[in-house]
Amino acid sequence: MIFSMISKIEVALRVRLVEALLIHGEPLVLQDSSIFKEKKLYWQNMSTVASEIARSNDVFIKHNFDNHDGEVPVWATVEVLSFGTLSKIIKNLKTGTGSSYSILTTNYQYKSKKGNLVNPSQKMLASWIQGVSVLRNMCAHNSRIYNRTIHTTPEILNADKVTPPPAHNGLYQILLAMKYLRSSDEEWTVFVDAFDKLIQNNIGVVSLTAMNLPADWKAHLSV
Repeated sequence: MIFSMISKIEVALRVRLVEALLIHGEPLVLQDSSIFKEKKLYWQNMSTVASEIARSNDVFIKHNFDNHDGEVPVWATVEVLSFGTLSKIIKNLKTGTGSSYSILTTNYQYKSKKGNLVNPSQKMLASWIQGVSVLRNMCAHNSRIYNRTIHTTPEILNADKVTPPPAHNGLYQILLAMKYLRSSDEEWTVFVDAFDKLIQNNIGVVSLTAMNLPADWKAHLSV
């Protein structure tokens, strides 16, 4: 259930990132260092990108190797990058009005205390992606997530901070990151309802505390 929802979040993020990068009108935009802040970090990231492309056995990558002199367009590149690499690329994008980053984050706005829509900072957005990436890998390897501390802690919004805080960092914070990165309100609502039903059907067996969830978790996860 969680892995399926993360897959939808991942697909949406990739599509949104490609759309944001293509405002530059260049299929090879990832090779343009001018859209990134830190040049040394840019080259470090591009080294990782090159390695992940080289490891790929996807047909569309081979097509570009065979037919386009190995030049891989951004939509194909983003498809094969790990969640962690995507996070690093996003974190190094230049910001400002009309930038790829500002366009990307219009998909992930949240309301401030004053009720204004706010774009997440790069540090915040990257922390959400990193947290979801860790949970994704745990699910992919069938690792236990019940009654477990997860040391990667996404930055959560003030409205979702609870008192007293959960006894340990874990599922609550990453579920919130999934909410912030949701593919759509409709898909997220279906997920939350199904997750709630799963808990209710096993209420005598599972503990909210062991799952790092506050009593009003559903109110925080709902949209």
